[in-house]
Amino acid sequence: AMGPNTPGGQQAMELYVSATTLFNESPAPLNDLVRTHHLYIEPRPELTDPGLLDVPGALRRATGLDAETLWNALFALWAFWGTSTLTDLDAGRIAVNRNEYLANLPNLTEKLRVRWFGLATWDARALQSRIRRDYSIEDLRYWDVLPFEQRPLIAFGDVIYCASVPLLRRLPTGSLQHRLQDPSVFTRQESGTFLDTRGHLVERYTLDMLSRAYGDRFIREEELRALADGAKTCDGIIIYADALILLECKTASPLLRTRHAENYDAYREQWASRVPLAASQLHSTIELVRLGKFESLGISRSVHWEFFPVVAVFEQVVHPLMYRSVRNLDLADHPLSASMQAGHVRPVQLMHIKDLELWEVAAENGRSVLDLLREKTSDPQHVELSFQHFVHLKGETFPSRNSAWHARRFREIMAETMAYFRQLGLPESTEMEGDAEDFGLPG
Repeated sequence: AMGPNTPGGQQAMELYVSATTLFNESPAPLNDLVRTHHLYIEPRPELTDPGLLDVPGALRRATGLDAETLWNALFALWAFWGTSTLTDLDAGRIAVNRNEYLANLPNLTEKLRVRWFGLATWDARALQSRIRRDYSIEDLRYWDVLPFEQRPLIAFGDVIYCASVPLLRRLPTGSLQHRLQDPSVFTRQESGTFLDTRGHLVERYTLDMLSRAYGDRFIREEELRALADGAKTCDGIIIYADALILLECKTASPLLRTRHAENYDAYREQWASRVPLAASQLHSTIELVRLGKFESLGISRSVHWEFFPVVAVFEQVVHPLMYRSVRNLDLADHPLSASMQAGHVRPVQLMHIKDLELWEVAAENGRSVLDLLREKTSDPQHVELSFQHFVHLKGETFPSRNSAWHARRFREIMAETMAYFRQLGLPESTEMEGDAEDFGLPG
């Protein structure tokens, strides 16, 4: 029997909780669409490092479609099922004829139609062969739904079923990045270049979001580094009257083996290779504040600052067992940990990208993130929770809203998508771009 008190039991439980959390992860539909479009579909000329990847160009190489057309195709395939209702299901409308699926786009060529379906559709016989090859009764692999993640639609001749609407929804959102790591298209080195590029993209996205939310009170790394005399700095600081929130971005996504609960060591290495580096940058920045290096930025050494260190971890899931491993293993002998134990620095917080997007919503709705972090890090029962879990337990209402920027970008993207569909013959009477609610998304 395997349990928390048996050899390897705690590690197995931590990996199990991570895999279960990922398997049941709730989407943030509007933000997921906007974020993915921003990171991977839109050109980002502001990233000028010659060593970075042209992401839209790489998507064309991976799929044979330009990035905007690819996104529109995946969105169109999802929209049919994503807007289905319980009434449709009750009426038995659980399948669609291939010729009817995109019938409202009469100008879509047969060549493009075939290519669009190929992005998301299994032939039932081919899927059966894949399942029989990779799975068995002896090894069920409960969390491994990779074939359906890759292509959630299943064709029995001309009749198409959707195996999972949530997985289909991911194709134009989080799953899009996996096409940029396809080993049949990209070398290992090219995939590594994409991951490095993604780190720059996510960091820029995050810092721009905090600049919108906090204006001049958010100090970016470039300003800190200019005054640091070569010492390490974090990616940004939010200034309050007597407190500083320090942020360091370490972009990572869960490994496939983590999603399948298969390799604890590989899962742990993702944390062990990133969090201590982030902690060093946060600790160094705190020491620079104490030395008065940032006086010209309005961060006076004479103020008795309360320090709130935060590590942004992109898509890594945060839960208590994971947090304890980070504190007890990765930061065991780190000077930042000593400062936390002495009470000089608040307990470090690990933030998913969706957590940080809530910060912008909180700021727009008059809710202080500092107050929330102060309360969260003051209670041992709350320190280890994800930020989303914490605000849910508190009954906060702002998480149900979207930031003004995300709502505006959603409507702009939808307007562009609808214009493209109209070129393919979508009737003018079809209204989809008006409100987020038209797609079953939060407004």
